[in-house]
Amino acid sequence: MAMIDDPSGYDGKAEAIKMRRCGEELSDSDSLMQEAEAEFEAELDREAEEVSLNQGIEGRFGSVLAENFALKDDTYVDGLRETWNLQNELLERNMAREVIAPKTEAHSEVYLGSIGAFETAPYDAPWSSGGVRQAGGSPIRSASSTTGELNTTFRLRGKGASAWASAAVGVVLYPSTRSGYLTFRSSPSYNYLIQTVSTWATSRASVWLGLYCAEYDRDSRSFVATKTSQKKVLDSLDTWWVGSSRQGRSSDYELSTGFQVTNTRYYWLWVWCGLNLYTQNPPNEAFDLFDNSAFANLSVGVDSMQWAIH
Repeated sequence: MAMIDDPSGYDGKAEAIKMRRCGEELSDSDSLMQEAEAEFEAELDREAEEVSLNQGIEGRFGSVLAENFALKDDTYVDGLRETWNLQNELLERNMAREVIAPKTEAHSEVYLGSIGAFETAPYDAPWSSGGVRQAGGSPIRSASSTTGELNTTFRLRGKGASAWASAAVGVVLYPSTRSGYLTFRSSPSYNYLIQTVSTWATSRASVWLGLYCAEYDRDSRSFVATKTSQKKVLDSLDTWWVGSSRQGRSSDYELSTGFQVTNTRYYWLWVWCGLNLYTQNPPNEAFDLFDNSAFANLSVGVDSMQWAIH
């Protein structure tokens, strides 16, 4: 598949996306009551603390709270017990009230829960790009939609030069619901090495990893907006004398984002990574004999992507 200059300009073919319904479990009211009782028993064993009462407490319930929380002696525990009894009485009275029939006729309906998918390689498309200013060479960058592997590598040599490279794999999403909130996440692995060589002038090297999401119009298939452009810096070096070197790795680096979606649009969801390099001009001609350099290599494995519309 041909490489393109930016994810927002990718015009790949979209296929139907697998969807699944996400079930939700309801909390049991009995378990909530048990938790409340356990919390109350634990409170009896703790020392008395300053408690700020909410305004608007009226009647006997308010009097008991106001008196006993202010005393801070043995009557404090008795006050808590009486307060608990009053709450139970109020609960029983509310439960015993007559149920009023609704004024309008109700109809049974079925509501769909969240829909989502767990995507693995092969993904829908790869993408990569890069460039150099004031220096020779070209950054190495690659992206495989078949395996989900990404790589960017370059060594920048020169004075007042800069270089960048990035790579990505992505999936296309056509929402089936009229509107909703999309959550998109991935936990890729990575391995990097960055180095700088500096002599009386700054050299910089950094590597990053993130998510990129773009919105397109379904009818015209034209770009509408960038919804997410996330770049989390994994590491960076900024040296002025001699230089430095550093490396790192992770088996699951958590990435996530979210935004509103609609079925009048479609969306490209990307996991992307990259590097940035820079070398400064020396302060004067006396240091022209020295060449500064910056190097970075970043390899990323995108094992999966998960999205859900709520």
